Amino acid sequence: MVETMNSSQTHTGGVGSQLDDLDVLISRIGTKDSQQAFQILRLMDAIDIQIKQLEERGANIRAEAGQYESACGALRRQAEAFVRDAGGAEALRAEREKRATLEGAWWWRLDEFVAEKRKSSLLRTVKWGSAIVIVAGLLVAVYLIFFAPSPATMARYQAIDKTTLLANSKNYAEALVAIQQGLEAAPDDPDLLIWKGIIYSLQGNVQQAADIFDKVKGLVPGLEDFYLRRAQNYLSIGEDEQAEKDAQAAIQVNPKSGRGYYILGSAQENAGDSQSALKNYQTAIDLATEVDDSSLIVEAKVKMGYLIQGAGFAPSGAATLSAGETPTPKAATP
Repeated sequence: MVETMNSSQTHTGGVGSQLDDLDVLISRIGTKDSQQAFQILRLMDAIDIQIKQLEERGANIRAEAGQYESACGALRRQAEAFVRDAGGAEALRAEREKRATLEGAWWWRLDEFVAEKRKSSLLRTVKWGSAIVIVAGLLVAVYLIFFAPSPATMARYQAIDKTTLLANSKNYAEALVAIQQGLEAAPDDPDLLIWKGIIYSLQGNVQQAADIFDKVKGLVPGLEDFYLRRAQNYLSIGEDEQAEKDAQAAIQVNPKSGRGYYILGSAQENAGDSQSALKNYQTAIDLATEVDDSSLIVEAKVKMGYLIQGAGFAPSGAATLSAGETPTPKAATP
């Protein structure tokens, strides 16, 4: 027990800060800054390695894992703009071929994701120094030699990554094959089973999905945890309406579910309901403050800040926003 707590505490100061940096960088996608784009990919490499290491050690990283999944979903949703920032599909492929990328690192293949989803490619090139390639290669080599997780853990992550990409492209048949491969290595993994249920549901196999979800409810700590996991998965593939329903279900189970309000706000933001999103982000901050959940506080404040800037709400109104208040729009500039 002591070892787990120490691992989690050590983690908060390292990967927690990197996750905050990642949120900020992702929020700036669209500036056509290639250096910033590749900085996101290198940061994803580092975060993914640390998340897997800490999970292997049994550290309590639920909050960080949730923030990471949220960042992954945001990056996937902005994949087309990201590829443009990186200099186009050819530039991203060239950079990937120059370095030894982590196995299953889908973020290095966002050009393929965009090509599959949009059936188009962008033409630009970007060159990076050999020193960065060497450092990245050494990082991967050290990871594979000293910190590589178990085969079951690798199969789990690869299955989830592949399933998420395929589900985003509405390729549910292949997504089901990918998740089944993961379940062969970890048959009772609740996250893999939730994904299988989601894919069945999206295919219209309602009863099969319901049976799987009933099974998962017996494998997780409680109903709130189940709804939060499923909501986060729905959010990561753009199924915002389903994510909103599950977030509301989690809040109904636990009215003080800060993570539930955060996911609810994220789904509403994606749907264009900025005012509701701001209210729920503020509620998430208030509830997270009560239990000293610093990670959730930072996540919600970052999302809230950029939403206020993008939607044109006055910062003074957002700073004191409570559950019953509505953000004040800025006066139009003549």
